[in-house]
Amino acid sequence: MSHFLTFVLVEPEASDVEGRADELLWPYFVSDLGYRNSKSKCDGFTIGGRYDGQLYGAEPMYNLTPARFQERYGLDVVKPADNIRRASEVSRDLVPYAIVTPDGEWFDCEQKDRERWATEAGEIMDRYRDHLIVAIDCHC
Repeated sequence: MSHFLTFVLVEPEASDVEGRADELLWPYFVSDLGYRNSKSKCDGFTIGGRYDGQLYGAEPMYNLTPARFQERYGLDVVKPADNIRRASEVSRDLVPYAIVTPDGEWFDCEQKDRERWATEAGEIMDRYRDHLIVAIDCHC
């Protein structure tokens, strides 16, 4: 079981940012019914999750299990607004494992060294600088 941070880039004029992020990420989801497609990358995802608030500089909470997270912070602590931010405002030091662009294309760090991926991720974020980033905790 592992978690990874994914940035889903959503058009700034989207009326339902969370819904649009789900729509863009859905093709990469594998259901618990065993349905798998060639694009499958995760078996679960949620806005924020273990990465809650990091778009705004919050400290990581990687080591908390869901039960410990709930015990420590309560049920409704993760707010979508804390995990949605304009791409141009997000620190380039925060490098996700993967990025999904507004046209539904998936990019990730697989088979790339840290420096190469950080450069590629930064270029993608620059290209979509006026878009919104939705920070997603993916599980696989």
